Amino acid sequence: MVIPAVSAAPVSSAMAASSSSKPVDPMEDLLREANVGPVSSGGPICPDCGTEITPGAVLCVECGFNLETGKRLRTARENAEGEVDTGLTDAEKIMRKAEAEIEETPIGADDQDFGDGGDSFVIAGVAGVILAILVAIGLVVIFSMDQISLYYNSGGISFIASCCMWIGMTIWLTYVAFRAKIGHGIACVLTGGLYCIIFGFMQGKTLLMPTIIMLVALVVGLASGTYVYYCGFGPLET
Repeated sequence: MVIPAVSAAPVSSAMAASSSSKPVDPMEDLLREANVGPVSSGGPICPDCGTEITPGAVLCVECGFNLETGKRLRTARENAEGEVDTGLTDAEKIMRKAEAEIEETPIGADDQDFGDGGDSFVIAGVAGVILAILVAIGLVVIFSMDQISLYYNSGGISFIASCCMWIGMTIWLTYVAFRAKIGHGIACVLTGGLYCIIFGFMQGKTLLMPTIIMLVALVVGLASGTYVYYCGFGPLET
């Protein structure tokens, strides 16, 4: 009596089920027949590029991803100019630098100085002293106009007043320029105060008043200086 192999049916049915559940890829069959299929080393897969890594390795040789730190390793090379080239484009370098500066000095309303800091009191004090001196000189000139007119004509008086205003505003703006940046202060000194006008307009409303006074003093000084050049300082003979 021969008993048929009953167990073969379940095995064949299981193989059929597994083969039917797995999608058939013709390319895999061709590679398998040509014995060029992928060789699996049983190592981990790089989470960054998907390349299989040798068991026990820490770095991925394809993309440089470090499995322990979770960061990608970057190489740097030195170009002909002696500068270190990290392989980043100029735009990427600018973005990296901006991100680093923002992280080091985050921008917030609490950290900003809207003219209420310690520097504003110092600048206001210097400006107050200069304005007080100019006002005092103006009052002396007004009350002593009769005596001054005996020695100087109106053009000479205007020229002297313009020079006083120019010197006072130059000291004020040069002081502020040095506190802002030493290069601005040196430019103000080397140009005899002419750069102070440019620097004042660059600061906007903060230094608008002394800048306008300085500009008016320059225009009036040039006009009265031309008059003095041809007519002199002394009173005109009648």
